[in-house]
Formats: sequence, structure tokens, C-alpha cells
Amino acid sequence: MHVDDRVHSTQSDLAAVSPLEMHRQIWQLAWPAVITMLLQMSGGFIDMYFLGKLGPAALAAAGIANQLLMILFSLITSISVGTTALVARFIGAQSLAEARQAARQSVVLGALGSVVSACFLFPTVPYFLRLLGAHGEALRLGSQYLYWMLYGVVPYFLIVILTAIYRGLGDTRTPLLITMLFNGVMIVGEYFLIFGNGPFPKMGIAGAGLSALVARLLGITLSWYFLSRSSLKLTVKGPWAVDWIWMKRILAVGLPAAVQGLIRNTASSTYYGILGRVPNATAAVAALTVGIRAEGIAYMPGFAFSIAATALVGQSLGAKNPGQAERSGWASALQGCAVMTVMGLIFYIFAEPIVRLFTDSPEVVALAADYLRYQAYSEPFLGLGMILTGALQGAGETRWPTILTFVTMWLIRVPATNALALHMGYGATGAWITMMGSTAVSGVLVALLFYMGRWKQIKI
Repeated sequence: MHVDDRVHSTQSDLAAVSPLEMHRQIWQLAWPAVITMLLQMSGGFIDMYFLGKLGPAALAAAGIANQLLMILFSLITSISVGTTALVARFIGAQSLAEARQAARQSVVLGALGSVVSACFLFPTVPYFLRLLGAHGEALRLGSQYLYWMLYGVVPYFLIVILTAIYRGLGDTRTPLLITMLFNGVMIVGEYFLIFGNGPFPKMGIAGAGLSALVARLLGITLSWYFLSRSSLKLTVKGPWAVDWIWMKRILAVGLPAAVQGLIRNTASSTYYGILGRVPNATAAVAALTVGIRAEGIAYMPGFAFSIAATALVGQSLGAKNPGQAERSGWASALQGCAVMTVMGLIFYIFAEPIVRLFTDSPEVVALAADYLRYQAYSEPFLGLGMILTGALQGAGETRWPTILTFVTMWLIRVPATNALALHMGYGATGAWITMMGSTAVSGVLVALLFYMGRWKQIKI
């Protein structure tokens, strides 16, 4: 192997990494990812705040349009998961040539997917929005918003792919910097363009779409620039010919992960539907919405340590050190579960004050507080499942986690919720119990899958 085809990974000597050094590496990968997610969440809150000033129709329009955009997110997930796994594996193997090729073909696949998606959705926007329940003013505003968002679908796809490449490199700080600048541009743009402040015209909801487009163009420019200065800098020079063999390798890892997300989303919608049939349905559904929004804060450390596990497991396997890969996975889970256990204690002790930040309805406060207290018991298991799923993705194992998601969601959570909440008369409390129980079962099953170790032999 030529010198130019080799690169030092984030673990310069994987076999010699001490437990203390391993935990330090995990923390260094995790904390920027936590802040990145906080910024993304705050950007979403501010976006909804601005749109809420335009009235209920604008808020509803954006909410409905974003449901359609979530379908696109599932598509790009099928590419990004495979990207991170392959790049991490080749970085660990110190093979720049293959890491560049994996990165380059991921970008090509993302570009093709975004163009095809945009060409399909542009002429069908009104039909999809009507299918999702938009009509009247919400349909008109939703169409405006979605058209602008589709103009930016190519840079959006590419930003997600390039972020996946950085994760494979073990770099979570560059995506943090890009997100900070992205959020700043979008928020400032919305302030001026939505309301017509300063010398700018008042564009309403279209101003939100245009601001997102400008921010995404900036994001892809910065992402590309920083990639050109990384260890994969020659990636940007091509060649850019389509390589179907590489694309198959990327999708072989990523598609099951996308299916996993689809299974989770459809089961969640069914869970909402069951809750909508309990006696106090309106308050129960509102409580679930508030509870999930509050609990979303706890998802962030779980996802962040999942990112760390993906990178370190993939790089360790690339370096042909499965033992180090296994230790990295368990160490990431240990740190993440410790943080999420603390989050669970906070949810249990301060459930009502947390819920009152979102609503002042006594009935909703009582139900949502109960939800948080029940879920507090399952927070460590939620972290265990999230983080070790990330570790398995780093190994290229995405099929069995998808099967386990189907089992816990459709064979346990949905039928158990239907039985306890409706047939046995426990109502919302029964739904909270099944959510807690199925989350715990899911975490244990994923941990057993990781413990079995078959993922160490996967070739990607």
C-alpha cells in the first residue's frame, strides 16, 4: 500500500488504547454532537415561534409540509448510515483510497437521490399535502413553504451525507461549527424575510422557506470547504462516475436502517391512534405530545454517544481489532446510560415543573407528568438500545436491529397498548406502561445482540 493511501485514524494505536483514554475519546466525540442537536432543536423552536406569529394556518401548513419532508429524511438515512460505516471502516484500516471512494460515491448517490426526489415531488406537492389533510389556506401556505424547501433539497441531502462522512472520520466538531453558522443565518433570515423587517419585503411563510434555502447553500459550501481540508481532501477532486458496486455496498448497510425508521414511525402513529380512543383522548394525546417533546432532551445524549460508538466501532474493525470495537461499544453505552439515568431521575423528580413549561391545563399536566415518571424508569434502557444500535451500525449490522425494532414495536408495544389502554380499561396509564416496558425490552434485546458478537464478522 502506498504512503498516500494510508491515514492515521482517530485512534493512532487502537490496540494500546487504555480504558481511561477510550472514555476520553468517547466524550470528545459525544459532547459536540449533543450541542449540535441542541442547536438543531432550538432552531426548530424558533422557526415554529416565528411562523406562529403568522397565525394558526401558517403553523399548520409548516407542520403538514414537514411530515412530507420526513419521508425524504428516511431516504437520506438509507445513504448516510452506510456512508458512516464504510468511511469509519476504511479509516480504521488506514486506507484513504477506499475511504475516499466510499465518500465520493455516497455524495453521488445523495445527489442523484435528491434530484429524483425533487423532480417527483415538485409536480405532486398539492396532491401530497391534500393527502396529509391540508386544505384551504393551509394548503396554499403549505405549497409555498414546501416549494421553497424543495429548491434546497439537493444541498440538504448533501449536507447530511457530508456530516455522515465527518462522523466516519471521528469528527463531530466540524458539523457543530456548520450547524452554528447554519442556524444563525436561518434565524436572521427568517426575522427579516418573514415579517419584512428592515429593507426586506414581507414574504410570510415563503420567507421561512427562502431562509432555509440560503442557510442550506451556506451549509453545503462550508461542508465542502472543510472536507477539502480534511484527510479525505482528494475526495472533492473526483472522479465522479457512478460506481454501482459501491452504491450497492452503501445501500446494503443503509436500507435496513431506513426501514427501521419507517417501522418506528408507523408504529408511533398507530400508538397515537390507540391513545386517541381512550375516554379522555384529547388530553391524553396532548399529554403524549408534551411528554415526548420534553423527553426529546434525553434523546440527545443517547444519540450523541451512539455517534461516538458508530465511529469507534467502525474504525476498530477496520484496524482488525474486534476486541477494541467491543470495548468501545460497551464504554460508549456505559457513559451514555449514566447520563440518561440522571435524566430519568430529573424527569421523575421534576415531572410537573417540566410539563408546565409546555402547558397549564391541569388534566394534561397530570397525564404528562405521569408519562415522564413512567418513562424515567426506562431511560437507561433507551440509552442502551440507542447507543448499541449505533455501535452495530458502525459494524455494518443493520438487519437484526431492524428485526428487533419490528418485534418490540409491532409485536409488543402496539398490541400491548391496545390491550391495556382499551380492552382492560387502563386508558393513558396503560399506554405509558407499555411504552416503558417495550423500551426496556428493546434495550435488553439490542444489548444481547451486541453481546453475541456476530457483528464482528460482517463484511461491508
